[in-house]
Amino acid sequence: MKKKLLLIDAYSIICRGFYALPTLSNSKGQHTNAVLGFLNILFRTIDEENPDYIAVAFDVNKETFRHKKYKDYKGNRKPMPDELKEQVPYVKDILKTMNIPIYFKEGYEADDILGTISNMFSNDKLESCILSGDKDMLQLATNNIKIRLVKTVKSNSDIYTYYAKDVKDEMGITPIEYIDLKAIMGDPSDNIPGVKGVGKITANDLIIKYNSIDNIYKHIDEITKKSVVKSFLEQKDEVLLYKELVTIVKNVPLEINIDDLKINNLFNIDTFNMFKNFKLKSLYKKFDNKIKNQNKINNDSEYVENRIVNDDFDLDNLFSNKNKSKYSDDDDKFSYNLKERYKKLDTYDIDSNDIYIKFNYTKRIESLSLMSYLINPLNKNYEELEYIKQDELYNDLYKKLNDLKLVDLYENVELPLVKVLYNIEKIGIGVDKKLLKEFTDDLVKKVSDIENNIHKLANDESFNINSPKQLGEILFNKLKLDYERKKGEKQSTGIEVLEKLKGTHPIINEIIEYRTLSKLLTTYALSLPKYIVNNRIHTNFNQIETATGRLSSDNPNLQNIPIKTEIGRNLRKIFVPRDGYVFIDADYSQIELRVMAILSGDENLLSAYKDAKDIHKVTASQVFQVPLDEVTEELRRKAKAVNFGLLYGMSSFGLGEDLHIDQKEAKVYIDKYFETYKNVKLYLDKTVEDAKNNGYVRTYYGRIRPIPEFRTGNHFEKAFAKRVAMNSPIQGTAADIIKIAMLNIDKELEKQNLESRLIMQVHDEVLIETKIGEEEKVKNILLTQMTKSFDFPIELSINISVGNNWYEAH
Repeated sequence: MKKKLLLIDAYSIICRGFYALPTLSNSKGQHTNAVLGFLNILFRTIDEENPDYIAVAFDVNKETFRHKKYKDYKGNRKPMPDELKEQVPYVKDILKTMNIPIYFKEGYEADDILGTISNMFSNDKLESCILSGDKDMLQLATNNIKIRLVKTVKSNSDIYTYYAKDVKDEMGITPIEYIDLKAIMGDPSDNIPGVKGVGKITANDLIIKYNSIDNIYKHIDEITKKSVVKSFLEQKDEVLLYKELVTIVKNVPLEINIDDLKINNLFNIDTFNMFKNFKLKSLYKKFDNKIKNQNKINNDSEYVENRIVNDDFDLDNLFSNKNKSKYSDDDDKFSYNLKERYKKLDTYDIDSNDIYIKFNYTKRIESLSLMSYLINPLNKNYEELEYIKQDELYNDLYKKLNDLKLVDLYENVELPLVKVLYNIEKIGIGVDKKLLKEFTDDLVKKVSDIENNIHKLANDESFNINSPKQLGEILFNKLKLDYERKKGEKQSTGIEVLEKLKGTHPIINEIIEYRTLSKLLTTYALSLPKYIVNNRIHTNFNQIETATGRLSSDNPNLQNIPIKTEIGRNLRKIFVPRDGYVFIDADYSQIELRVMAILSGDENLLSAYKDAKDIHKVTASQVFQVPLDEVTEELRRKAKAVNFGLLYGMSSFGLGEDLHIDQKEAKVYIDKYFETYKNVKLYLDKTVEDAKNNGYVRTYYGRIRPIPEFRTGNHFEKAFAKRVAMNSPIQGTAADIIKIAMLNIDKELEKQNLESRLIMQVHDEVLIETKIGEEEKVKNILLTQMTKSFDFPIELSINISVGNNWYEAH
């Protein structure tokens, strides 16, 4: 695998950061928006590129060789605003603490430094990535030099990637030809006028046809437009000078060894203190907790009153203090991120289950982030809580929890779940690395074969399948495929369009398959190995990410492994139990439909479940008015679409699209459904009305989901709000149910002194790594705790399977 060198065009990115953020300053009055903007872009790029080496280039505030050749060079530049100029030294100081080398050279610009360094080191074994907001950098793009260009459109900044091929695809010319194009067109930002009388379109056409300025002069007699010929002949010396001015130098005299650029200890104590000085709180999460707290340690303190367990310093003091009587149950005890605190216990070789016993501490530790999350799950700024005085914050949050009737959900579900999730993460799930490699190799071959087949079907071996623009050219211009579009709708190559194009050409199914397999390959097969530790993967579960209360996972995301396709399901074969264990999997059957029946209280719906009937067949019989035993698979499929569609507030238009029928017919289906299940309609209407009045909806257990769009949104946002109001109580209740079940399962496994452990949760599914010999006990626990322990008018239903890998168990 190639190593990677990241090169930063400092002033360009600092300026982008300055104008992208509002004016910010710290308590000393130092402006910080350019600093924060620069670092945000830098860290995003580091995260995405994962470079091995790094360097930053700055301009020198003196004349360059270009000024000497052309005295008006950059003569129209406005002076840098004082607020921006002030921040440049701050950025340099921070880069120095991060051990990132800075380069500049009198007589040259940063572009020349970057051009030279990338030219020095880029080869088949090392790729350079140049980060800049200056389009001039595109001339440096090659197969081994990638340009990441920061562009701002309507105040939104994004980063676009260009290799040489991408420049050609977008502009119709090569990176080298781009130099000549700029010389002809000129560059107002550098005060280079270009060839007078030659416009952008003409310049572009000339370069596409003749490739260079020299070649234009060689074929000047072929150019039919006399005014263009005249301009070129009269300004030959000028245009050659302009070319020299816009050409980035690649041989600046620099003495650099590649080892000088090796990334080394970016996030150290000096950098943290610098960030702290500038109050860059959003970046504190980059640092290890030990670094965060090196400047807090007070060795003279035997204990801290009003103990707040919110960082490693507090834990150090808590665990090293020998006089346990110093701690009373009356102290305030808080944590910002409680699960991270549990993880810290492992470094002390202390069993987290025994923490309260070992330290004579019986009062629970409160989680401020969970409290805030329950109060407003749409607020994602939980990290700011870590830096607010937490005892005062706790009182405020607890009062709000109480006012919103969320205390029970917090104390009896979310807070105890922290320890369950911590244990799941700590145990992890086993991986068969040999099977993973075989799966990956097979997937790589499949993707390659499909890619070759797509190129053959397109009769074009070179186009980039992953480029929407290039794919659109093939589908709509070359193959002349078309689909019915709404008025004003632009052509697209998204999955919705590809679905509409199915059957028009064999290339469509191949493209859909290619995208499915490519995502599986890049997102899972190729990335999973980096997460394997001692043959196990320890995913991270997030309690405060989703608006509905569902758990999510990352690093890696094991909840989104695709299981609707056979090859996606096959990936589950690589997950295996340890020796002497098997997997037992249990997942709820139609949990959200059952919740709909419970919340609406509709007797027809409840009756169908009480009688253990096939709910989709029952709905088909009612809606399509046929006897139950005459319901065909096609009618059942349609009824299933209606059942699940209405859970998500699907309109007649959406149902029509789903079933490939017209909107009027779809509306008839929906009307008949609500005639059959009248209380469902009453419940949904009341839920929407309550949401409009209250600004939120509630689950069965009281969890709230704010819906501000009803009061602030436009027509489309209000339509979205209506769908959210219908679905959130149902999906949120299902999320509450699975959390309660997890707590009860975990408690019962411990109560019965079993060695089996809960190791995974995916939406409505739980996975138990089960000790051989404990299978029947585990099955009974799952059946009891997932179905019989809830006081509902109908019993919940689960499917239980046993297997030697996750695939077999589900």
